[in-house]
Amino acid sequence: MRTALQAYRFALDPNPGQESALRSHCGAQRFAFNWGLGRIKANRDQRKAEASYGLDGDELTPSVSWSAYSLRKPSCACPTVLSPAPPAG
Repeated sequence: MRTALQAYRFALDPNPGQESALRSHCGAQRFAFNWGLGRIKANRDQRKAEASYGLDGDELTPSVSWSAYSLRKPSCACPTVLSPAPPAG
């Protein structure tokens, strides 16, 4: 038995208000992605520096999980710090 995958392509034609909302959501997603990436890179660099000092195993800073859920938990703890201010007006 063969399984066929079918895809659909939709063209969006948002009005100016909808376009603004779409851009806002995309910007927020990009901001969150960059925050998570920065957190993972900082942790990895810290562990690499500690290893160069001769630390090993349990002495190293605990590694950060790369799962979306584990990265989401700290970002929800301080949403006002992570969320950029809304535009004035």
